[in-house]
Amino acid sequence: MIGKDVFVVDATVHGWSVLPDNRTQPFVDVVVKLLYYWATEQLHPRGDAAYHLSLEQFERMANFQPRLLESVLFGESDVDVALYQGVPLYGLFRDGSSPISIAPSAVSTMTAITAPRAARPIRRR
Repeated sequence: MIGKDVFVVDATVHGWSVLPDNRTQPFVDVVVKLLYYWATEQLHPRGDAAYHLSLEQFERMANFQPRLLESVLFGESDVDVALYQGVPLYGLFRDGSSPISIAPSAVSTMTAITAPRAARPIRRR
């Protein structure tokens, strides 16, 4: 919650699973390195050592899910509810790059929140 009246929804949450045993092809090692450099050089605060991960830490992040997601989303930010999305990419990763199985407790306890506005049909042009 931001302040007392702004409900915060993170509508795109992914848990990485780029572990070596989840990769389907030898070239996926290069894809993982590309993702690593994108995440560490473009997405995190530059120069802040607290956010820097080694390649090995990045690859092993799946070992710390869903606790890591829970900590980042609800302990370190103002997020009130998050929507976890799986990313198949089965041609590259056996279980996908963001498998639903990473957060089984979150998936099994999901609660649908509906508001009167959400019940209205969406008009398409």
